[in-house]
Amino acid sequence: MKRWLSSAGERWQRLGEAERRRVPLIAAALLLAALSALHAFVAHPARLKARGDLTRLEQRARQASQQAPVLPPGSLGARSPAALAREAAGLRGELERQRARLAALEPAFAPLDTLEPGRELVAALTALAEGADLNLTRLELQGLKREEQGQPPSAERMRQLAQAAPYQRPTMRFEAQASFRGLMQFLDGLSTLPYTVAPVWLSLEVRAAPAPAGEAPRLPWLEVKMDLTL
Repeated sequence: MKRWLSSAGERWQRLGEAERRRVPLIAAALLLAALSALHAFVAHPARLKARGDLTRLEQRARQASQQAPVLPPGSLGARSPAALAREAAGLRGELERQRARLAALEPAFAPLDTLEPGRELVAALTALAEGADLNLTRLELQGLKREEQGQPPSAERMRQLAQAAPYQRPTMRFEAQASFRGLMQFLDGLSTLPYTVAPVWLSLEVRAAPAPAGEAPRLPWLEVKMDLTL
């Protein structure tokens, strides 16, 4: 431990004055980046996960009802027909409760049967980024082929993208250059959008431009990459 502290002290002494002033800034940047990531992953993903789980549950139930096997006599064990009927009724009741829960969640998500809500959401995201003083460099749907980029997808294509996505919703790649305060403002603003937008993946990289000799160090910024599920 003493050897490590001595080595660290020597490295600190070898740093120039500008580099020493930059170290606390970068440390603060990393701390704020960690806080931003924590905030991003607790705001909406719980609602999104619940919707995805319920959708998959209903799909499995539908498939099971269509492909229910015919069981041979004696394969039901010692349970009586009355017990089996009670179990089936309980399962049907649980399925209905889950369907009701899914129906309650649906209004929070942009409808996929028309393109207007999606356009409204993209415009709101762009305005939110501009209001937070983010330099937006990329905002596009994930899963589109190269020849599909640059043109609005049809409602049918949006539904296909949703079915192929992990959460059964379309996902957009968001990339921007941001200040720490601007990123926090953007993440806070997601809850004000007309429909649910949940960050499901986030990458932050701290960048700092070298300052000319004799000048104060320049403020660092964040290179932000996010996958936003709509």
